[in-house]
Amino acid sequence: MAIKVAGTTVIDDSRVFQNFGANLSVSNGGTGLSSPGTSGNVLTSNGSFWYSSAPAAGGGSGLFNTSISAAAAYAITTTMANAYAAAATAGLRYIVHSIHVTNIDGTNAADVTGQIVGGTGTYSSITFANTVPVPAGSAVELLKAPKILQPGDYIQMQASADSDLHATVTIEQSSDVKYFGAGVDVTSAATYTTLYTMTANSVIESVLLSNDDPLYDLKARVVWTDGADAIQGYFAYELIVPLQATVEVLEKPKFVQSGYKVKVYSNQANRLEAIIAGKTV
Repeated sequence: MAIKVAGTTVIDDSRVFQNFGANLSVSNGGTGLSSPGTSGNVLTSNGSFWYSSAPAAGGGSGLFNTSISAAAAYAITTTMANAYAAAATAGLRYIVHSIHVTNIDGTNAADVTGQIVGGTGTYSSITFANTVPVPAGSAVELLKAPKILQPGDYIQMQASADSDLHATVTIEQSSDVKYFGAGVDVTSAATYTTLYTMTANSVIESVLLSNDDPLYDLKARVVWTDGADAIQGYFAYELIVPLQATVEVLEKPKFVQSGYKVKVYSNQANRLEAIIAGKTV
């Protein structure tokens, strides 16, 4: 590829170029691209040639993630029931960015429990919040990191009292099937249970641990292994998860290569549940 200034080639097949004060044009195979078109367009390669196009719509992060595309409102009752159900449309993923619960009773406190149930078998009533207290007139955010739903998965919620708690679920619908999410209930003590096996090189955004026991704490480990189950590293070791508490293990994303696994461990059976969210790269 040649970089030209005012019709004169100044750099050819270089990875670095400078603007010497004149207009820049880009040529590829002798075909020039001298006009960017609409202001704000970007220069993009499709692998064969360069072209000018508008930047992709949406995107963003933090306070202004304009890829967020839906919200669901739900008045939580004392019966565990669907607060949000992902459509069963193949080829879509649903990124749950927020589950915001407000206590609209000005006098009484209440608590909330939530779980993900998998229509696709990736979840099996896995808890993401367990009897979280919501004081009168206050609100809580139940998610510290996004969770991923496959088609047919759904979020269920339950409160300790009717007519007290109201939830707002915020969702980003994506056709990018590289997003994945799964959950597991650890039913064996002192045994590493596979949470997820990478189908490709992956970035893990979240590993959430939940203790659903109403009486006792537990000690948990989270590791990543190779395909033969040999431990390569630890995300958590002997981490105390208090009774009916949830803990986000990762403060920053982690990379796990194709064929490797994320496994979880509890010193007690039938107390620990875990949820993973990530994306292949």
